[in-house]
Amino acid sequence: MGEYNASSWVHNVAWSRTGMKIAYLSHDSTLHFIDVNGGLPGTTQALKLNSLPLSDLLFTTENSLVAGGHDYIPFLFENKGDAWAYSKELSSEKKVAAKSAGATRDAFNKFSAKVETGTESREEQSFNSVHQNSISQVLPFTTKGDNVVEITTSGLDGKIVLWKL
Repeated sequence: MGEYNASSWVHNVAWSRTGMKIAYLSHDSTLHFIDVNGGLPGTTQALKLNSLPLSDLLFTTENSLVAGGHDYIPFLFENKGDAWAYSKELSSEKKVAAKSAGATRDAFNKFSAKVETGTESREEQSFNSVHQNSISQVLPFTTKGDNVVEITTSGLDGKIVLWKL
């Protein structure tokens, strides 16, 4: 049994497939890692992020982790050697929706934008990301052996997005 501290409340906890690595997210935008390969209490590392708080995380391999949250973008973190570090955003491109064909479709899109963003136009409140609101969940979709090769994220924007790693 081990006991670990966080500097603010904890949003989520994830274990690697082997159970030897644990990660947890705290509300002060810190990502904590614990490696218990050498026994308890294990080695710990805290990454203070320059982003809004993350809300969910998933180990995709023993040495890689994806996390998403209030920045609308999933981030990849990797353990290279003995330290965890930010690697990259999974996507910073916004996918462009196809143009509508007809007045009925335009009316539907206007209503849909009003429901999702509170405005009549999506362009007024559009962010440069696939998700247009906080990511609330990160889940595995496809695995190869012990590695997750595709994940899905769901967000408060009502979208479920498939990501290839």
